[in-house]
Amino acid sequence: MGKLLINIRSSYTKMSKTEKKIADYLLQNSHHAPLTITELSEKTGSSEATIVRFAKRIGCDGYQELKILLAQEDNHVVNRSIEDGDQPQEIYRKLSDDVYSTLLRARKNNDDSVFDEACTLILKTKYLLIFGIGNSYAVAFDMNHKLLRLGLKSSAVGDSHLMLIDATASDKSTLVVGISHSGCTRDVVDACAIAKKNGSKVIALTSDGKSPLAKVADLILLSESDELSYRLLGLTSRYAQLAIIDTIYTMIAMRNRKTQENVEKIESIVLAHRYYKKKRN
Repeated sequence: MGKLLINIRSSYTKMSKTEKKIADYLLQNSHHAPLTITELSEKTGSSEATIVRFAKRIGCDGYQELKILLAQEDNHVVNRSIEDGDQPQEIYRKLSDDVYSTLLRARKNNDDSVFDEACTLILKTKYLLIFGIGNSYAVAFDMNHKLLRLGLKSSAVGDSHLMLIDATASDKSTLVVGISHSGCTRDVVDACAIAKKNGSKVIALTSDGKSPLAKVADLILLSESDELSYRLLGLTSRYAQLAIIDTIYTMIAMRNRKTQENVEKIESIVLAHRYYKKKRN
């Protein structure tokens, strides 16, 4: 998938209804010869002025530049679904394209101030609780693992009852991170709401900035993505969430000397417990 099509995908959710019609047509017909602006107007039922605005939205000076870039794109169609009969390489390509697009959108949706605030909240807190159910628990577990390597006190919780217990025992010294792709996982939302009533700060890691989880949160980390029916586990959003967590982990390790020392200390202990093949003389 070429850069132009990636820009269209990453800007899609912020487009107007008419602009989405133009985007859909270009994404589905990128392997065809580019149309004139008049032809594209007729195909999409949009005005030429709207097409020009669309071109500028995705970083082009106008439709002429969009047309040139589209002609230079590779012949891959940006597929929005995996179809029966797709071969492994085709499935891999479609998933890779979607993951790349999702990572770009996550980068656009989370500016420096969001990451800075997340790091500040984490370093100021005495104890972190990370809530996630099902697939989101895998992300919570990964985050917990990284925080522990930094020498921070944290716990990943994937059981709904334990979430309620931990949330009830939380206070102002506790920071809660709620992870949910949809932002509508009731167990996670309820536990975060209880913790917030107890004075805890809440960070939401979700793909929906208007979800119930986002409304409870003090800070939102967006992992926006296109999740289709065949992706029962929210695959692409998970990659974005892991990348966001890795960014925060790296920022904390770089900015705080104590955490750097903890990482080095833990790494040396882990390495000491590995088996190595003896060199032959």
